[in-house]
Amino acid sequence: MKRIFLTLPLLGLLSFSSCDLEMSDNGKLDGFWQLARIDTIGGGGCDMVSSRIFWSVQLHLLQLSDHSGRNSTYLLRFQQDDAHLRVYDPYLSARNEGDKPLDNAAVLQPYGIQSLDERFEILQLDNKHLSLRSSLLELTFNRY
Repeated sequence: MKRIFLTLPLLGLLSFSSCDLEMSDNGKLDGFWQLARIDTIGGGGCDMVSSRIFWSVQLHLLQLSDHSGRNSTYLLRFQQDDAHLRVYDPYLSARNEGDKPLDNAAVLQPYGIQSLDERFEILQLDNKHLSLRSSLLELTFNRY
């Protein structure tokens, strides 16, 4: 009986070793980020905390969500390296009807994205803060 109790945990570990889990290599970018501020490169700015806009990063997908009552959700692909973040290929998340590709970036502007293929310089990325700069805007996020 004692041998069975010792063998069961070993069998459990072996069964997990046969799984092929896909792991993220996004580092500190992974997580749930609240858009806190949008500043223009020219000098104007806006506090965005009350807007309740979030970027959620997981694996190869960026989800943009607006929790202020509009409940809009968009999905984008992204590429990241040490100094840059590219977001592209946006879709309106409509699970029941099928996600719909976007052909106009205007709906993404409240999220700080001005084009269907946007590139940002990563100014700051740590456990609490994310700052991005595009050609027009600087976005500041707090980890939520």
